[in-house]
Amino acid sequence: MQLLGLASLIIYDVFVLLYFKKMFPPKRSHWLFYLAAVAINIGIAIPSYLLLDHRFAVYLIMGSIMLAFHLLFYGNWLQILYAGSLYMFSLYSSRGIIFSIYAFVLHTSIKDVLQQETYYITIFALAVLLSILFSLFIRKVIVPDTSARHLLYNKEQLRFVVVYLFIQLVFLTLINDGRFHDEIRQSWLSSLYLISCIISKLWLLFVLYHTTKVSELLEYELHTRQLQEQLSRQMRHYQSYRKFTESYRAFRHDYKSMMTSMKTLLYSQEYEKAARMLDDIHDTMQRDVLVHKAYSNNVLLDAILQDAANTCEEKSIRFSAVAHLPENISITDLDIVRIFQT
Repeated sequence: MQLLGLASLIIYDVFVLLYFKKMFPPKRSHWLFYLAAVAINIGIAIPSYLLLDHRFAVYLIMGSIMLAFHLLFYGNWLQILYAGSLYMFSLYSSRGIIFSIYAFVLHTSIKDVLQQETYYITIFALAVLLSILFSLFIRKVIVPDTSARHLLYNKEQLRFVVVYLFIQLVFLTLINDGRFHDEIRQSWLSSLYLISCIISKLWLLFVLYHTTKVSELLEYELHTRQLQEQLSRQMRHYQSYRKFTESYRAFRHDYKSMMTSMKTLLYSQEYEKAARMLDDIHDTMQRDVLVHKAYSNNVLLDAILQDAANTCEEKSIRFSAVAHLPENISITDLDIVRIFQT
């Protein structure tokens, strides 16, 4: 029976870690590191439940899975808290449901059920099964993996989920303490514990669904804003090009007559007047024809910097830039856009 409990814990750890592997970039990918992470959690979980009060064991086990997450994946402190709290809440609430059902079926108290080793290990195995089924239901029906990624990288919504999980864990542990009070009617306690665990799981479904939808909407809004900014940059570029085209057309309109006059002066050997006319043509071109300044040795980078210069000019901001890309550097046009437009 002890092997059943150990096998159940290993299966649950592997299931959870493989789920997080899909959600977060891995620090370490070799299977030996996953084996070590499972061993760490087992090495902490089993002694904690055997030697410590359950109120401390719950959070110690949660800390062990957080440590495993930190060793295997890249994630911030909030994502690490989410991993640990979701792991522990799912298992603890499932355990509470199975314990309560056992107490009803056997017409005894939760305390008496917990004192039977055979019942305890069997219930733990069933709790692992229920937790896995509940997680699969969430992933397939409520929050698919593609949608869950939006939640995992939205700090505000993820913080709300973590706070909810912590509150529910504390709430369920307090109800579980009722088994130590003989003055409390145990049948009533079993009912309360069962209903509380079920409602906590149902509320988790609602919280995950709601926060995921909010995260998706915020992501969509951010994407829309980025598209609008990109469109604004394109419009500024088109307006800049339109001004250049208009100024060039105006200069070209007078160019033919100026060239005719230039030829006449040259044929008449009036070279001084011809030289002054060349100077006038040069001054006119510098004054009336908008020429884009070269900021770098790359055409695409010049366009990006020119767009920034046009924006600064509209807002009366002084702009100056010099950028030189070494010829031996390997950089794509997309990388240039990512680096200089963010």
